[in-house]
Amino acid sequence: MAPNTEEYDRSIRLLKNALPLMGNLNIPTIPQNFAVWYEYASGDSALLNSEIDQMLIDNIPFTPAINQELYLKHIETQCTEALENTQQEIRQVINFLINKIKEMYHGVKKYTGVLDHCQESLSSTADTQILSDLVTNLIDETTAAKNSNEEMANSLNSMNRVVKSLKSDIKSLNNAAMVDALTNIANRRAFDTELASLTAKFATSNTLFSLLMIDIDHFKQFNDTFGHTVGDKVLKFVAKILTESVKGRDVVARYGGEEFAILLPKTNHENAMLVAQAICRTIEKKQFKQSKQAVKIGNITVSIGVSVVQTGCENCI
Repeated sequence: MAPNTEEYDRSIRLLKNALPLMGNLNIPTIPQNFAVWYEYASGDSALLNSEIDQMLIDNIPFTPAINQELYLKHIETQCTEALENTQQEIRQVINFLINKIKEMYHGVKKYTGVLDHCQESLSSTADTQILSDLVTNLIDETTAAKNSNEEMANSLNSMNRVVKSLKSDIKSLNNAAMVDALTNIANRRAFDTELASLTAKFATSNTLFSLLMIDIDHFKQFNDTFGHTVGDKVLKFVAKILTESVKGRDVVARYGGEEFAILLPKTNHENAMLVAQAICRTIEKKQFKQSKQAVKIGNITVSIGVSVVQTGCENCI
């Protein structure tokens, strides 16, 4: 059954509401999470909306565990209705476009039929009245086809803008899901993805790569002595230096807490050691201080472990 314009507009509106919400809350756009927030945007589940609204008021972060709990509690337990509704809404967007294209095809087909009929009539008659009627009919059909095509063009242009906007939203969400919000470098998820890619390349083409694991020395003391705000600045400071210390396809990621990781494609152990030593020297030379108060915090040091991918070792480097 073809969706009407109101159903199409509603589907688009819910998509446009759900995606930015997920982006603002750093919620990965996996199918389970999307089902939860699409349902939330629809307002059809009072219990789901009440629970999420309270979490937003309490400023509770939407961790993977909480996202999973929301899905299991409000979506999976009502799988038949909730999931079918979500899937149906998304299908309507696609079906609307398909039906518009079909309308355009049938309109062109009808107009082609009129042209064929006129051509046949012209070749078989010389009656001026019939010719006059044919011209009138052809003008009417041409006008109708023109109006139909203009309407179709406007509709397709509108849908094209919506689709582009949605694609942009999804791309932004996907990018955000791979970036650490504090340091603005790759997060653990992005690191795992890149590590899996490099490991697969090594397995198929023996392409070498190295890994640096970086830990900020005595980081707890920064938090205990100067507070978490300064601790966050230290993390940003180290992330900036790490980013400036690599190049090309090297990947700098925040592994967790005060731990960072760097993947060095096509780099052997010797060269990876040189990179690690250079990073240690660069960070140690920097004098860290709070800019507003000009309070010197002191030197920051890091410890770095260096490893290179090895043959004959599954899921390890």
